[in-house]
Amino acid sequence: MTRIATLGFLLVTTSVAAQTNGRFEFRIDGPCGETIVGPPGSQYDDGTGGLPYYTEWREFPDGVTRLIARQWLGHTWEVVFTTEDLPDTGNLPDYINGVQWWQYALGAEGPLEIVDMTTDGTAGCSSGRFPECLRLVGYDYTELVDPSEGDQIDENVAAYSYVLLTFSGIRTLPLEGSVAVGKVRLFGRFPEEEGMTASGRVYFTTWVAPTGYHVVAATVSRGRTYTEEIGDPPVTVIDCEYTLKASSVAPFIRCDSNGDGAIDVADAVHTLNELYLGHPHSSCSAAADCNGDGTRDLSDAVFGLSHIFVGTAPPPRPYPSCGRVDVPVEECPPGSTDCG
Repeated sequence: MTRIATLGFLLVTTSVAAQTNGRFEFRIDGPCGETIVGPPGSQYDDGTGGLPYYTEWREFPDGVTRLIARQWLGHTWEVVFTTEDLPDTGNLPDYINGVQWWQYALGAEGPLEIVDMTTDGTAGCSSGRFPECLRLVGYDYTELVDPSEGDQIDENVAAYSYVLLTFSGIRTLPLEGSVAVGKVRLFGRFPEEEGMTASGRVYFTTWVAPTGYHVVAATVSRGRTYTEEIGDPPVTVIDCEYTLKASSVAPFIRCDSNGDGAIDVADAVHTLNELYLGHPHSSCSAAADCNGDGTRDLSDAVFGLSHIFVGTAPPPRPYPSCGRVDVPVEECPPGSTDCG
């Protein structure tokens, strides 16, 4: 199903003869071609709240405007632009050959939808904000489509990005190699039933302005040459197909490293033997992560012993009884604990 969106922004172009050597490519850098596994009905979420780089300026009650992180569920995938085999321009300046502006639009179908898009932390962001930024007194129009505007938008939000690095002077993307030019945030849920799968894709699509002017989704300009065709030279786009699969995480008790159903000194000993003596790993690695920080190290044994003998803070859930959490399936497969 093709998604077409309306755009209240008209990019004025001039058709001129253009050199068409070299290769340009846009691709989506995410779990393309992969099966992503998670607990039934759980969120597709990396737990970062949208970090890094999803930011906005907000005015606080004290009258000071501060840069804060936008808190979004989901995972961040990157839009990557690659330049290869551009001709040698000799002593001519880079702007004769380098890419000065680009535009693309993304659509999504399937269980994941686009919930945010940004150029922060990429080559398209404003100089000085992040090390990757190349834009200097240029232009950035990057946003989501509002589903309430126009009748050419269906239920799943699309996104559009147009970046001009500078209005004057020389400022281009690298003449060779790959750079990130956008970050897109995707969110959804795993299927509700164990073993079920749901497939989808994130893809490069097009905009149609209200005037009927057709804007090609993936277009670049170099050498101050603007075209109404698909780039200069034509641009290759690579979409991304993925699959979500629901698979249960076994119930376990946090800090029960040896999986015997009890929390005691033997669990700390089991963890230390695994870390330093090469003993077999816990069958449910998530249970051995006693302090819940996502890693297994000396601090887990210390955390468990402190709780048992000193009465410090209890381990994160599930504790003190069996329970489930949204952790990678391979860390605690069904049948790996005594919890059933």
